[in-house]
Amino acid sequence: MVAIHSQEEYNFVRSIMDSSYGYWLGGIQVANKIKSFTWLDGSAFNFSRWYNGRPGNENSYNCLAVMMNRNGWFDQPCQSTYRQICEKVDNDYHSLVLDKFPEHYINGLTRNQVKLSQSLEEIKVEIDRAFHSHKAHLDRVVEDLRNETKNAAEQDLKYIEQSFSSRIHAHNKTILSLDNKGEKNQKEVAEINLQIKQFQDTYAFEVTFLKVLVSLLFVALLVIVALFVFIVIQLRRKNFVFRRKSKHYDDTCKHNNIYDELQLKGLN
Repeated sequence: MVAIHSQEEYNFVRSIMDSSYGYWLGGIQVANKIKSFTWLDGSAFNFSRWYNGRPGNENSYNCLAVMMNRNGWFDQPCQSTYRQICEKVDNDYHSLVLDKFPEHYINGLTRNQVKLSQSLEEIKVEIDRAFHSHKAHLDRVVEDLRNETKNAAEQDLKYIEQSFSSRIHAHNKTILSLDNKGEKNQKEVAEINLQIKQFQDTYAFEVTFLKVLVSLLFVALLVIVALFVFIVIQLRRKNFVFRRKSKHYDDTCKHNNIYDELQLKGLN
């Protein structure tokens, strides 16, 4: 079947087609669920004119067709019925293609793609049948699991509530004990404050007494110093008077002695 590699070839192929039919092209999907195609003659897939949104995600759409009424390429199931367009190639190129992709390999690849699609459809049908046949059992299992989970959750919730209640009770006891200790501590603090006040009063009295005593001692010291100074002054004054009298006496004695000597000399 034909392989198209340029816009010119595509225009030529369209010119010989009947616009009311669809036609197979020589393209096939590389692998299932892979949106990559190749030409059956082994040439490069280097040109495409896919219709909008194609190729799609359908698993069984493995062959390439062109719809003239939509002017684009479509991926279609290989068992669909369309007209075919074949091309004639030169001998050298044809021999190269046959060496790379023998005819029995190409035909076998197409048949295997069709068989694979059919097998996948059968497997899908079997899976759906098995799923629906076991759906009721699965629903019962799910319901049992849901009930077991619900019961386990209720038991866990009950255990949590009991544990939480016991913890609250223990916390309340602790708070009550702390309140009692707080009242006791307040009484102790009041007693300590009273003792501190008494000590402060006693300390203030003792400080006042010491201040008065120091003041009296200071006054007494001043009196003693003043008395000492007064005594010293009096002693010095008496000593001075005594010295003056002693000097006067000495002077008198000397005068009398001189007078006596003069009298003695006059008599002689």
